[in-house]
Amino acid sequence: MVEYFGTVRGRVGYSVGNWLIYGTGGFAWTYDQFTRSQIAGTPLGGTAVPGTGESSLHWRAGGTVGAGVEVPFAPNWTAKLEYLFTHFGTIGVKFPAAAQRFDSSLSMNEVRLGLNYGFGNSAAQWNSPIADYVSIHGQSTYVNQYAPAFRVPYRGPNSLVPKSGRETWEATLYTGLRLWQGGELWINPEINQGFGLSTTLGVAGFPSGEAYKVGSNYPYTRVPRMFIRQTIGLSGETEEVEPGINQFEGSRLSNRLVVTFGKFAVTDIFDTNRYAHDPRNDFLNWALIDTATFDYAADSWAYTYGTAVEWYQDPLDLTRRRL
Repeated sequence: MVEYFGTVRGRVGYSVGNWLIYGTGGFAWTYDQFTRSQIAGTPLGGTAVPGTGESSLHWRAGGTVGAGVEVPFAPNWTAKLEYLFTHFGTIGVKFPAAAQRFDSSLSMNEVRLGLNYGFGNSAAQWNSPIADYVSIHGQSTYVNQYAPAFRVPYRGPNSLVPKSGRETWEATLYTGLRLWQGGELWINPEINQGFGLSTTLGVAGFPSGEAYKVGSNYPYTRVPRMFIRQTIGLSGETEEVEPGINQFEGSRLSNRLVVTFGKFAVTDIFDTNRYAHDPRNDFLNWALIDTATFDYAADSWAYTYGTAVEWYQDPLDLTRRRL
């Protein structure tokens, strides 16, 4: 298992307008944990008995090469997408109790999305139109909760455990790309870690909307949202739209059709509550998120694949037509 790894690289690129296309390469290192468990019997020449486990930590070096593209999207800020191939040399690991040696090799393929901030006066020279086509926002939330001691006349597997604490942490990147007139692609990669109190059990209106029925001691990645949104203007007044999470800056007509296709949450569109919609910004309690009229028909994180069609009609426009 890889505990830590890193690279020291240089890069050479070619600028095409506001885009930088580059190649990169350099030195790589990793710190790995090797484990062995004796399932049955005793190995020849060894002392390991069933149930014996051995562990060993080792450093190893390697090299990495790759390529990528980088583009500015705001003053002093650039975004990059790159691919890296990293190869480490073979290492031999000895397990004394088993009287055995194992040889291990390791190669890694990575696709990376990153943000860079440049210090200096580059903001004054920035005139890239890329912000009209690319949107990048980020958010990270840490929640730590504790259940103090309380009287427990009886307890079961689904009960809240007194004198216990748990934490959750997440980091989400909200990336968008304008495809064509009214067309947008949104992808929200995310890193999650942690559990709710008592593994998210024991309270009907659970006190943390950031905790799920699944969890992990170690951070894991997933993509909760990946969808295409098409907005079709019909008529009415022009409304200004502020930039935000999964929302481009611009304008739209008050009477419009919006079609969303891909992976998203039902409550991204339906049954929302502007005062308690996102536990990362509003109330944490499950019973206060949106209107709490249903327990989502989706995966464990409340996301599903589907298509939604919304029709927005300005009521004032209907009144004018009647008159």
